[in-house]
Amino acid sequence: MGTTTISLSDEVYKILKAQKMEGESFSDLILRKFGKGDLFPHSDQFLASFL
Repeated sequence: MGTTTISLSDEVYKILKAQKMEGESFSDLILRKFGKGDLFPHSDQFLASFL
């Protein structure tokens, strides 16, 4: 697994930090909050429009 650096405003960082559970990484927090869902949820519909 690779890593990517992102910039957050101080306000957003404080909000995320407050939501983070003990021992949880920020990546874990984001996955918990937003899920591991399909990155392209409408890709099947998009491709079908060309058939």
